[in-house]
Amino acid sequence: MKNKIWDTTLPIEERLDALLGELTLEEKIQSLTVETPEISRLGIKAFAIGSEAAHGVQARHDEEFNKEKTVDTTTFNQPIGMSMTWDPELIQKAGKVTGVEARAIFNQQGHIGLSRWAPTVDMERDPRWGRNEEGYGEDPYLTGKMASAYIKGMQGEDPKYIQCAATLKHFYANNQEDNREVVSSSIDVRNKEEYYLEPFRRCIKEGRVESVMTSYNAVNGIPSIVNKEVKERLKGEFGLPGHVVCDMTDFTQTADSHHFTRSHAETISLAIKAGVDCFTDTKESIVNAAKQALKEGLLTEEEIDQALRNSFRTRFRLGLMDPKESCSYNEIEESVVDCKEHREICLSVAKEAMVLLQNKENLLPFDPEKKESIAVIGPMADEWCMDWYAGNPPYRVTPLGGIQKRFHNAKITYVNGLDQVRIQAGDHYVGLRKDGICCLCDKEDAEIFEYCNWGQNKHTLRSLSTGRYLEADVESAFLKVNKKEIFSWFVEEVFQFEEEENRFTWKTWNGSSVGVNGQAMLHAGEKPSSFQLELVESGVEQAVKQAKEADKVIYVGGCHPIVCGKEAIDRIDMKLPPMQRKQLQEISKVNQHTVFVLITNYPYLINWEKENLKAILTTSSGSQELGNAIAGALAGDFSPAGRLNMTWYQNENEITDISDYDIIGGKRTYQYFEKEPLYPFGYGLSYTQFYYSDLSVQLDQKQNIQVQLMVTNKGNIQSDEVVQIYVRQLDSRAVHPIKKLVGFVRTKISAGETREISIEIPYEELSYYDVVSSRRLVEEGEYVIMAGASSDDIRLKETIHISGEKIGPRNMDQKICCDHFDESKNLILSMTKEQDLLFMRAKEGMDGEAVYRDVVFHQIPSVMEVQVCGKEEGELQVIYGEQLLLSTKLAGIDTFTKVKFPLTYQAECESTQPLRLLLKGDISVGSFQFW
Repeated sequence: MKNKIWDTTLPIEERLDALLGELTLEEKIQSLTVETPEISRLGIKAFAIGSEAAHGVQARHDEEFNKEKTVDTTTFNQPIGMSMTWDPELIQKAGKVTGVEARAIFNQQGHIGLSRWAPTVDMERDPRWGRNEEGYGEDPYLTGKMASAYIKGMQGEDPKYIQCAATLKHFYANNQEDNREVVSSSIDVRNKEEYYLEPFRRCIKEGRVESVMTSYNAVNGIPSIVNKEVKERLKGEFGLPGHVVCDMTDFTQTADSHHFTRSHAETISLAIKAGVDCFTDTKESIVNAAKQALKEGLLTEEEIDQALRNSFRTRFRLGLMDPKESCSYNEIEESVVDCKEHREICLSVAKEAMVLLQNKENLLPFDPEKKESIAVIGPMADEWCMDWYAGNPPYRVTPLGGIQKRFHNAKITYVNGLDQVRIQAGDHYVGLRKDGICCLCDKEDAEIFEYCNWGQNKHTLRSLSTGRYLEADVESAFLKVNKKEIFSWFVEEVFQFEEEENRFTWKTWNGSSVGVNGQAMLHAGEKPSSFQLELVESGVEQAVKQAKEADKVIYVGGCHPIVCGKEAIDRIDMKLPPMQRKQLQEISKVNQHTVFVLITNYPYLINWEKENLKAILTTSSGSQELGNAIAGALAGDFSPAGRLNMTWYQNENEITDISDYDIIGGKRTYQYFEKEPLYPFGYGLSYTQFYYSDLSVQLDQKQNIQVQLMVTNKGNIQSDEVVQIYVRQLDSRAVHPIKKLVGFVRTKISAGETREISIEIPYEELSYYDVVSSRRLVEEGEYVIMAGASSDDIRLKETIHISGEKIGPRNMDQKICCDHFDESKNLILSMTKEQDLLFMRAKEGMDGEAVYRDVVFHQIPSVMEVQVCGKEEGELQVIYGEQLLLSTKLAGIDTFTKVKFPLTYQAECESTQPLRLLLKGDISVGSFQFW
């Protein structure tokens, strides 16, 4: 049996059989962790499942389970920026860089880094989500295409082995950080099938991703780690080839935070049965839980075997169970890390991620050879900010650095525009001891700080004498000047100010008040002291002075990827930091030749900037080539051609609460948003103009849509253009997107050139989930095919007829699942713990409503059978058309029970009317049927 494990002539499944037959039960239990042990008697080496690679390999090795030598690795734009390239071919090259470097580091260091937790494909339906930087945008088609390209590059093209194992994050409907360990996302069937599951389906089917990570949140009351859809959908229907892992500490959170299970033993049992194969938590908690589950009969050895089969299969596919010479990836050497080719690909991604939002009077590009004065201003101008999932880049090019290098003939001046202040406390000031701890002192000994207001009541202070940031030390709670950069999980460098009459009290990252202790030192957790900022030098005045003296201004602002939004921190608003807007307003008064370079990982409300500034260029943070790409775009070395992958709204009232996952009813994203956006999905300008013509739309024998058109570059500069194809279905019984992306291509077109564009739209791209027949289908009817430069800039369109299925009325003689409604209001969906019944209830303090359209009774019903539950008093009303069929009050039903209610009105047979269910008070309704 032992020889079979290493017999490369046998199928993997047979070798897995042999392996599972050899492992002892203790070895199997130990192997359920992500730190799988060495099993020397079988020749199996230790292996770590999991490390990051969101935009390049993270080999900082600063996690507790991942302590190895730090390796500098090629670091791309944040994923939100990679996706703004709309260039799958280029992103596949970036993925290959990541995969090659991951394998090179593994070959050098051993057991770490071949299982990579990337890409993140959570749908970005809300611009306030703290982790927007990690995703690929608000559209499932674009996300699926771009993430699949990254996966293909990471995993390689060998028909037998994978270069490294990509892992999709996070399954699924994980789109808010506040209370993520306990929150449940309420998702109806159409939103689930058409939106939230779609990128996972695409990345498994098209990208052939090896593994998936479950999310912290619950979906309809079921924590993702124990959701049966892991096995039924990911592994069964979609065909995931490898393993499923849970997120960090989510294993213990299921009992401790969600309170869904009574014990960790129950959690590991339910999770393995649901399809999770390995667990990210302390080894002790996982091993003890598995042993207890076996002891209590909650789990069998055969079920553990199935989980291990999936995780070990990944190791076989990585070539780790074969002789070294069998897998060519084992020959990759560490010298390829940060090689010239990888740097060039990194720069290409940074260039293509640049999005030109505005260019009035053709202010851009600047002439890089012209001898003129350029003022570079702004808090992000000479900064390169580390994000939580970044690797350690071999070099960091700031915007200022890139501009100074490229505009070598210009006189470059720089000021960050930040105020310089002293901190006053009564009759004393804040100074620094030799160890960096803040203490009270006289004015002549006071420290001068550089003060930055990031908005959302987030403030940072950097000591001018040391260049280091003030932080609230986690262990001692003293305020201390310590950090070279803002980078920590709890962001100890950020403070909150509570102002009162030009004075303020302040709090640390964890809400502790800052006070002065008995030794005159600033300490968190003391009785709050009153402080005052004394202005030493005005940043705005310095910025205006330089802007007034310059021929042109490049203002660089935006977000810090750690401060206002990151993992565990959602943004509370979408406003540009007030300090940055004030600077832009004052600068633009004295210099109309001002370009706003906005470095951001999420949409901002920049209404004033759009109205008053001539040029706006935006990109994401993260790339080691950030400054070179910005400088190249400003100099016209290339024409910016990136496109937005999220809708930029005009105000915060245009989107519903962040906890609302109903994009259809909430009119979210470009697909359903009915108002005019600030900048639409797919938007981006260039330094030339393109003309679209000669649209041809044809159906082939399989009803795939063949789209051809001509695109002409009317300008005098070569540029890329991103041609986007959208579809809209007309005259359907269901609500459909205003438009939906079904194809795109990024292509380079020379000045004066006309290029033929051909895009095939597979027939199944027209499908949607039909709540009448409970399946995906293509409906017969008229479809508008649109070609344009953005979702709002449609240049050509043509209507065609598609032969599909005809949707009849709902047959109410059969059981209806409650979430198969056409629309709803004030409802929460949940599922019983056994996951055998989905039910709905009204939101607390509100009346809930579910509407089922096109209802017809083929025989006159006299009874409605409903699965109901409600301990306290609740009311159910059923209305058919305008007639009340049923009105009943219920109480004292502790568990779901089928109850037959006689109808008070005789429904008209064969009449098609909407059916409305109204829920009030404490009542939950599952499936229902009429007799």
